[in-house]
Amino acid sequence: MAKRKTKDNEDSIEKIENIEESNSAEVSKKTLIITEKPSVARDIAKVLGDFEKVEDKLASKDYVITWAYGHLLELAEPHDYDPSYKFWTLSALPIIPDNFKLKPIKKSEKQLENIIRTIKNPSISKIINACDAGREGELIFRNIYKYSNTNKPHLRLWLSSLVKEAVIEAFENLKEGSNFDNLFYAAQSRSEADWLVGINATRAVSRRCGDLYSVGRVQTPVLTIIVDREKEIKSFVSRKYYELEADIKANKIEYKGKWFSKRKGIDNPYEIEKLSEAEKLSKELCSKEGIIKEVKSKETTEQHSLLYDLTELQRDANKNFGFTASKTLNIAQALYEEKKLITYPRTDSRYLPKSMITELPKILESISTVTEYKEFANTAKTRVNELSSRVINDAKVSDHFAIIPTTEKPVFEKLKQDEKKIYDLIAKRFLSVFFEAAKYRETVVITSVLDNTFESKEKILIFAGFKKVYGEKEKKVILGELKEGEKVKIIKISLNEEETKPKPRYTDATILSAMQGAGKLIEDEELKETIKEKGIGTPATRAQIIERLIEVSYLEREGKNLKPTDKGIYLVELLNGIELLELTKPELTGEWEKKLIEIEKGNYKSEVFMEEIINFTKEIIEKIKKADLSKLKSSETIGLCPLCGKEVVEEVRTYSCTNKECSFKVWKKIMTANLTKDDIKSLLNNKKTDSPIQFKSKEGKKFKAYLTLKDDGATGLEFINSNEVISPEPLGICPKCGGNIVEKREYYGCSNYPDCDFRISKTILGRNMKRNEIQEILKNKKSSKLTGFWSKKKKPFSATLVIEDDGKLKFDFS
Repeated sequence: MAKRKTKDNEDSIEKIENIEESNSAEVSKKTLIITEKPSVARDIAKVLGDFEKVEDKLASKDYVITWAYGHLLELAEPHDYDPSYKFWTLSALPIIPDNFKLKPIKKSEKQLENIIRTIKNPSISKIINACDAGREGELIFRNIYKYSNTNKPHLRLWLSSLVKEAVIEAFENLKEGSNFDNLFYAAQSRSEADWLVGINATRAVSRRCGDLYSVGRVQTPVLTIIVDREKEIKSFVSRKYYELEADIKANKIEYKGKWFSKRKGIDNPYEIEKLSEAEKLSKELCSKEGIIKEVKSKETTEQHSLLYDLTELQRDANKNFGFTASKTLNIAQALYEEKKLITYPRTDSRYLPKSMITELPKILESISTVTEYKEFANTAKTRVNELSSRVINDAKVSDHFAIIPTTEKPVFEKLKQDEKKIYDLIAKRFLSVFFEAAKYRETVVITSVLDNTFESKEKILIFAGFKKVYGEKEKKVILGELKEGEKVKIIKISLNEEETKPKPRYTDATILSAMQGAGKLIEDEELKETIKEKGIGTPATRAQIIERLIEVSYLEREGKNLKPTDKGIYLVELLNGIELLELTKPELTGEWEKKLIEIEKGNYKSEVFMEEIINFTKEIIEKIKKADLSKLKSSETIGLCPLCGKEVVEEVRTYSCTNKECSFKVWKKIMTANLTKDDIKSLLNNKKTDSPIQFKSKEGKKFKAYLTLKDDGATGLEFINSNEVISPEPLGICPKCGGNIVEKREYYGCSNYPDCDFRISKTILGRNMKRNEIQEILKNKKSSKLTGFWSKKKKPFSATLVIEDDGKLKFDFS
């Protein structure tokens, strides 16, 4: 099977050899089918027909079907080679096995034994690999095959859909298993290389730093991208500026215009630096007359988006519904395996092969059974042969094609709410490719008033095209009706205070984009080209990379945002400090991917690749061993020690007193909470953190409390009193009882509490409410138009907040 031998555990081999086989001379020969999951086994059995369940298998006259649960075997751990490796020591590194061993994954060991017993049964004459079509599916099957110590012939079933027609076609086109040897060598090499680098680097960094630090070829570059963004945000210095927006009237048309500077070469022409200048302009221009100097209109088009691959689907689900990448993958997998409603989701292609054209009318027929899609599906049926290379393109189809609906008729009543949302995204994207480009009328109007200029922009949909699928309709052009030379008058001017903002933190959607487009971060043109389409990780693994970074406390979620912890930041600084840039930059993934692709093609030997990985592993261990970590410790004084008065500085795992005879220290991590330098500064200065911190109890319950400092230097907790007044200065009069509204810990509320329960939350639908905005609401019984709210569907919106007669706060969208 494999050109490079792999030695399995001797105990397990003995167990396999002892499995009893029937000695019957006359046994009817059957074919064993091994699937990656039980659901796929059931689907294949339905298509082939006449199966019954026999113990842990499905059996018919000609076939036996059994299944894995994903990976049933894993690479043995260091202590499986030598018990002394249970203890993590630098002197034992690097750990490089002569031959890699496999061992059963404990939770699925029984199923592995069942499969091997079936493989060794003399009634089985050959085996079909029906695991997922790709590197990992090949590795799952080959590891089982190799571990069973069999030499029975095997074939490959390559499935991209689980509907009946696709399964039948795949069985009619079975391939010899040896045709996929190179795919297996690439998968095996990737697995063993990740083991070598991950195991050795993790142990080396952890021993040098005195804490557990997980290091990986893929996860560490992703962490670095997020940490680099966080550094940009922290170093960003915000400044205020002002903008003027005018309500302008020309005959019967009213429109808005934004003041802009006519000076050339400035970054933001709408910006007015000084408040006094903005106020002066506002007074001078209000109610003044002017003229329309320029009206420019042009027609633009927008083509439909490409079909979904997994990463694009995860991005849209995060933007539209706030789903994490992991949640979207799980839903898509259920729609594929259980419901049979979509094609294989773990794909990196956004195109369809020519061979799919004959299937499209059947798919459209099934979609048309949903009322919402019927009209579009019927139109699409007439345009199947008109699809462009942006849809049908054999050259851009990888192991699998794009995610599209199947011929299975969707019954929405049987779907969970979240499943409906994901299916709807996929169905509408599929339908949209059959429609024409959308057309827009873009208009820019320049208005001049007292030698000042205002700019007005309008983009109006004039031909919906594919946008009809998404419910968008044509609208009436407004600015396009204005004429140059028309006289106008400013009705009102709004002076808006703005501030410069740093780039936002990454979300699941944006980090997926960064991972997919990681080639942009690589300078080497050849490597850049290699991972241009691939990026960091694979569509199937990107979600679990994000979750893994959260699991090892390198990242935490704040709403939709991904924020690096101090531990994550320190790891990146450490690796950069000892010049292990290979582990923080995507170049390593690019180099590996390039060679793995060549191994798949048969142009590169896996033995050569592994020899390079072994040498690389030795190099990084040597660097970590020799690194002078003292240079990487922060010398910044965070505060003064409460016990002896000396400076407190940041250490690897603690914030500690520099006086070696003093015992004062605060652990960086307390009850899963990662403490920042700012937390420790406020703790040392005020005996209490400025803000509550989220902790997690031993029972796994999350709670917020202040961290406090006791006289003996120990830390304690002070639980939140949401009614605590943090600013007694009145913001206005209570609309319910006439008392004063003051700022409390969790809300703005009445000083007559508990007799009066009026309150306004500090955060409303994801938007932080400022003191001056609360003052305006209390004074006028309503706010100005506010932006930055987020709906339950995770869509931003603007509205006015209004206090009604009963004291309740409501949105006004008029």
